[in-house]
Amino acid sequence: MAVVRPATMPETTVRNLTSGTIAAKFYRTDDPWQWSTLAGGDLSVPSRGIVSFIPPREVQPTVQAVVNGKRTSASLGDPLQLNADGSLVRL
Repeated sequence: MAVVRPATMPETTVRNLTSGTIAAKFYRTDDPWQWSTLAGGDLSVPSRGIVSFIPPREVQPTVQAVVNGKRTSASLGDPLQLNADGSLVRL
């Protein structure tokens, strides 16, 4: 069953180009210790897979993302990609 989202619903996608499953976790930008992931923000991305994260409205427009142990900030709509060599890039 497909999930239908409004066209204006902001999301951040994570693409995994590695040969293994990776973790993608999303936090508030004002949580430097990363105490608690955002609701729905503790994701597993399969090898060669893509997942989407839609943060709660109160934390938009920027979130802190940790993908395979690498931290970055992500604006909503920013696609993130973990390359086969382990580098994390924004597309």
